[in-house]
Amino acid sequence: MLTTRIRLAGLAGAAIGALLLAGCSADADAPTPTPTLTHEGPTSAPSPTPMPTVGNQDDALCAAAQQNLELSTEVLGKSEELQALLQDPAFLTGGDVETLNAWGADMLVLTEDSLSFYDIGVNETAGDPVNEDFAAMKSFIADYSVPLAQLAAEAESPGVFTVQASTIVMQPETREVISAAPAAGQRIAAYLAERCAISV
Repeated sequence: MLTTRIRLAGLAGAAIGALLLAGCSADADAPTPTPTLTHEGPTSAPSPTPMPTVGNQDDALCAAAQQNLELSTEVLGKSEELQALLQDPAFLTGGDVETLNAWGADMLVLTEDSLSFYDIGVNETAGDPVNEDFAAMKSFIADYSVPLAQLAAEAESPGVFTVQASTIVMQPETREVISAAPAAGQRIAAYLAERCAISV
């Protein structure tokens, strides 16, 4: 049950950020390269993945995509924070609700900013098939990510939050937007890669 909660909570950030940080490249279908470890010692680590570069900045949608890169990084980071909290038995059974409330407040700001990006996407792709994908991602954020962040911001305890979050996820309309989000994000990534000449 806890594993399910962790996975579902993580969707809030994953679908928002992945389309720009993972999907958007000169070749949206290219596989992610396997990091190469050096042999300089036990502390060696792969180099960080470079941030994509977004071209065509005179295009309103591409300019918005550039601004959304940093936002996507923050959203993914927040998603990882929540997953870490939900894997900590001491957090789930304790009374450290202030950490959860702070996470929710931060996530509310980020999700509202993400909604602005998808609003631009909907407006700038009228008549294009990808318009439905921007609308789907907007619904994902409005109907799932924002309510999840609101629950966290107002939660009385971590235990109550996990129960309420699970209730949201089980609603048919929420399950529908969650199901549609990954494929919509991939199609948006491919579309932006071409329209905005995105490269790494």
